[in-house]
Amino acid sequence: AATELTESFQWCWLDYHMKLAAIPSETRVNPYARARFFSGGKDAVLIIHGFTGKTSEMVFLATHLNTAGFTVAVPRLPGHGTNGKDFLQSNRHQWLRHVTDTYLDLRAEYERVYVVGLSMGGVLAALIAAQLKPDGIALCAPAILVSRRDMFLTPILAPCIARWKIPYEPDSEDPVERELQQEYYGFQWIRPAAQLYKLMKESRRRLRDITCPTLTIVSTEDTVVPTAVAAFIEKRVASRHTHHVELTQSDHVLVDGVERERVASEIRRWFSEVRTEERAES
Repeated sequence: AATELTESFQWCWLDYHMKLAAIPSETRVNPYARARFFSGGKDAVLIIHGFTGKTSEMVFLATHLNTAGFTVAVPRLPGHGTNGKDFLQSNRHQWLRHVTDTYLDLRAEYERVYVVGLSMGGVLAALIAAQLKPDGIALCAPAILVSRRDMFLTPILAPCIARWKIPYEPDSEDPVERELQQEYYGFQWIRPAAQLYKLMKESRRRLRDITCPTLTIVSTEDTVVPTAVAAFIEKRVASRHTHHVELTQSDHVLVDGVERERVASEIRRWFSEVRTEERAES
């Protein structure tokens, strides 16, 4: 117990570094969470999944954009899609570094690069946009603001509480996906949530540095991210080209929900319009 307490305070002081020995040797990436790549045209889209999310949730959107002629990359965020012990060894620096590297690889090869992010992925997309200036972004239920009012407590609790188990029943009929759902959705993740909270704060500060065309998609049925985030973003970004879409039936994972066709169409249309305007201006 004394050793665990010491490690907790070390984590607090050093801002949490990965301990490779803490990741079980049998760790494997679940098939629903593997990185995806869809080869297409000379313009590329980076799609970033959310906190405790998986790449399979982004496949419908990725396929839609790929059919429209875009090359699409959907990376797996560190610590996601494996197991809880691995997740606890990941942090915001790793998440941001990984998607930044994916973006830079795309930028080196393709004429234009656009970025889409869901939830925490929207936070990461905003940070990339603020620093690296992609050709356009689409923020889907971005966790720049969240409905939970106790998020500010997570950095205080994190040195002492990594996670706690909560009642949860997987809804998938596939045993492979059920195992993944139970591993991630069966807990409250205090320590990783503290990392997300710090990303959220940084993204709000950096909104003023976003100059690229910005689309925000929200839903009135989302219990995680309030619809007010759309106006919050539009008021603060430096971009002269902004637009938002408000859905009325989708839950938080709106890229793979009941209105996913509309979401995919709105994003495809947005990037196509941005591309057309860029060509006209040049």
